[in-house]
Amino acid sequence: MGKIVAFAIQKGGAGKTTTTINLGFELANRGHKVLLCDLDPQFNLTIGLKLQGPGVNMYEALTGRIDHLPIVSINENLSIVKGSLDVAAAEVELINKFARESTLRELLEPVREDFDFIFLDCPPSLSILTINAMTAADEVYIPVQAEFYAMSGVDKLLTTMAMIKNKLNSKLKLGGVFITLFDGRKSLNTAVAKDVAKIMGEESILKTIIRDNVSLAEAPARGQSIFDYAPKSHGAEDYKLLADEFLSRQ
Repeated sequence: MGKIVAFAIQKGGAGKTTTTINLGFELANRGHKVLLCDLDPQFNLTIGLKLQGPGVNMYEALTGRIDHLPIVSINENLSIVKGSLDVAAAEVELINKFARESTLRELLEPVREDFDFIFLDCPPSLSILTINAMTAADEVYIPVQAEFYAMSGVDKLLTTMAMIKNKLNSKLKLGGVFITLFDGRKSLNTAVAKDVAKIMGEESILKTIIRDNVSLAEAPARGQSIFDYAPKSHGAEDYKLLADEFLSRQ
């Protein structure tokens, strides 16, 4: 049965979507069957793969307009459930739905056997969509940007996770926390990385650090993963290492 992993932090620009794409592609390159799910109303996951356009997407599934996830194949091992701006409206429509927190879990259950990993790209907020993701997930991974306000919001996310574990999803656990957009030339970045490890505990912190790399920012404009756009870049190197560490934790 496929493991469901949510990438969450209520802050934009921390690397949720970048990680969903590139870790997903690398695991698929290694032969794992991977499904990417775009839950963010900004649908950057979908845009970053140049898959935006007409057709049913996550919105129709969440709101019950269709009774299944509209899965689109990207390659032999990688698939996606696309998002759209309409996903923002799904938040409103879910408010009055019975057992609304479990909507995504119910949609994922029939397809879990088809994949090794299902990645959920969450919105930068603790919305009903993020709560749906954590209700469905086995693990949550938290990308933390190497900046002064790095830990801002992490405490609230962990509190929300504890509530969901207690009330909705007893199997939910923290998969790990990892540093993104790291620049070793900046003393603040190094200090922040040490502070995050001290606060979260060494066992929660991944050893892999995602360095600040212009190619990671450029790749989505081409609709490519970092491995296709700049295979020799620091970004490609770091996400290969992240894939190694991620798999070692499974």
